[in-house]
Amino acid sequence: MKMLRAVVVGVDFSKGAEPALIQAARLARWNEASLHVLNVLDPLVVTSVAESMRVSKEDLRSQTIKRLEETVHTLLPGDKAPEDIALEVRIGTPIREFLDKVREVGADMVVMGTYGSYGSGGGTGTLATKCVRKIPARVMLVGPNQVGPFKTIVACIDFSETSNLAVEQAVHIAASEKARLRFLHVFYGPWHHLHYRAPTPEAEPNFKEQYMALTQTRLDQYLDPYRERTEGLDVRSTLLDNQNYGEGIRRYAREEGADLVVLGTRGKTNLRYVLLGSTAERVVRNIHCSVLAIKPKGFSFTAS
Repeated sequence: MKMLRAVVVGVDFSKGAEPALIQAARLARWNEASLHVLNVLDPLVVTSVAESMRVSKEDLRSQTIKRLEETVHTLLPGDKAPEDIALEVRIGTPIREFLDKVREVGADMVVMGTYGSYGSGGGTGTLATKCVRKIPARVMLVGPNQVGPFKTIVACIDFSETSNLAVEQAVHIAASEKARLRFLHVFYGPWHHLHYRAPTPEAEPNFKEQYMALTQTRLDQYLDPYRERTEGLDVRSTLLDNQNYGEGIRRYAREEGADLVVLGTRGKTNLRYVLLGSTAERVVRNIHCSVLAIKPKGFSFTAS
């Protein structure tokens, strides 16, 4: 099943961009999608370099395109490159150029390294985080060592509509990779609150067990439509009681040896803050693996 038509990947010639290019090419090949390799040059840097080298900005752009071609040829030899691939170098503000590129080609996904050279600090604190927040498409941040197939995938579930989209994408990738698939629901049990009282005196002694059993049943029912598509895969669902949703996801992913976490950027619970806001940015910076952020339907954005 094809889930992508066009993939945009950011290449800034950093080491972090190399795994991103490799993974973007793999995704494009699976889906027979077009691959658009984009490098964005900062105008101030271009002006400074052009003056110091005594070359025109267009000459500098041409040199960068040649370097981009060499990089793609080196990292995607032979049949590793998709049939439909295009390279482009732009001069401008990175987030605006990526937004424009996504709009122009109708991209379904943007792929970039977790750490890169864009912006003053590089990495997830700058362009990658902005893309997660603003790009109206799925955004995959690829870990620095993720050059091979994804072996263990964690799909985060909060029972929202966006969560459905995240699970759909995780199942698709896991089936393509024959990867282990872990469905995770993080919650914060009501028994942790000081003001908490069981709903009825009869439920009080066993309320925690009842609550967990009902939640597990809800999770099992939620996953029923995916049973046939995940048949033959190593699949497990988990309930995790943790006050900090982002920390719970990060800890579980590490314990499972996950190399990809898939989740929606908005949902019914505090999971929506995982990739939007200060808590989210800490999770992305600290998580050890790749992350695929799924946007809700009708997602809108601004370039400010």
